[in-house]
Amino acid sequence: MSDDNSDIKALQKMQSSLCLHQWDFPCVNLSSGRVRACCRVYPRPLAEESLVNLGKEAIFNDQYNQDRRLDMLEGRRHEECNSCWSLEEKGAPSPRLGLPVFMEKMQKRLKVTQDELVKMITNPGAHPEILKAHHPFELEISFGNKCDLACVYCSYIYSSRIALEQIEAGLLDKDTYEREMKPDTSNFQSVFWEWFGDVGIQTLEVVNIIGGEPLINDLFYENVDKLLHICETTTHVREKKILLQIITNLNAPPHYLKKFISKLPELSRHFDISLLASMEATGTRAEYIRKGLSWDRFVSNFEEVLTTSRDHLFQFGFLSSINVLSVTSLENFVRFAVDLSKKHSWPVYLGYNQVMHPTVMSVLNLSSDFTQYISRAIDILDAETEMPPSWNDYRQSLIQLEETFKSLKADERNTQSLRYWIKSNDQRRKTVFLDVFPEMKDFIS
Repeated sequence: MSDDNSDIKALQKMQSSLCLHQWDFPCVNLSSGRVRACCRVYPRPLAEESLVNLGKEAIFNDQYNQDRRLDMLEGRRHEECNSCWSLEEKGAPSPRLGLPVFMEKMQKRLKVTQDELVKMITNPGAHPEILKAHHPFELEISFGNKCDLACVYCSYIYSSRIALEQIEAGLLDKDTYEREMKPDTSNFQSVFWEWFGDVGIQTLEVVNIIGGEPLINDLFYENVDKLLHICETTTHVREKKILLQIITNLNAPPHYLKKFISKLPELSRHFDISLLASMEATGTRAEYIRKGLSWDRFVSNFEEVLTTSRDHLFQFGFLSSINVLSVTSLENFVRFAVDLSKKHSWPVYLGYNQVMHPTVMSVLNLSSDFTQYISRAIDILDAETEMPPSWNDYRQSLIQLEETFKSLKADERNTQSLRYWIKSNDQRRKTVFLDVFPEMKDFIS
């Protein structure tokens, strides 16, 4: 690597701002025509002008994306990445990928030496190609916000049920909502599928399908057929299959579950299928966190998929969204996952995600008194002599969270915000928080 002092200073400066996701991770909502880089960034509309002028390059290389990449290379922390900055400042793990990962991946993709890459990222004005994404690795697709649940940490952008609830409560203007969910362009979908058939099919290694809730959305099945058509007609030969991760609340009624299961054989011919059920609690706690959930149906659906379709699945398990209400449930949830794994002789996947928005749902609003719940969940995993790779990753994330919790102190303003949220939520949904979470009585009193 160059020993030029200015290069070293530039690299040190960008260490705290750089993340490969900005080059790696296009996220699109095909229903609303919105895009973002990274799943933790708020989506923005993609204007007709960008699609007309840039064509398929608009999907992930419009001026906005290039400006954000320049920010990172020049050490500026843009506000759209605040969730990661907030986590790191609290000592908690974030999904941000820093300078070492960026250097390693970009050298391989651009086929340059380390010194050549240093010159590019420290002087992007002379190397504007570094501001473009040439080899996106992971794609997120949403087919709209149709959803049967109203999870405590979610928003109307991703849940039609939350939208209806907030409109009825006067918290969301119906006309504003409908305008926001309507695409600014009629060309977005056709341009996106052109991009996928040309760029995505060649470079992507992971495709995540999120909601709303995919399994109950007819647009999911319609667009999956488009995805399959591209796979069947492309002339590009891949060395390995794309990992297709479908994120579901797994609360689908029987006819939709059967419809989805019937699609798995065809999908598995072209993709490695990962089915990840969003869950981080059990029983009545899970039903409170995820309003509209039937815990019994969730368990039944999970076992139905494992019983009928495991031959078509690369992995199947849980993607947990750790939030302020789920911490006291960690022990029971981890035990539930371990028991399922043993019952079905299947390495149930455990995925970790930490909620930061809305801020009232962040676990960082709790205190060190709650460390015990994390410790007990870790103990359950530690007792397992043979641990699937995802369990060890999940365990490491819990260990980091445990360390963060040891120094947490309750902030009265945050606690007051949580009290207000609980009161409002109970009034709106006709629930009784302390009947479900009696262990939190002292904290919120």
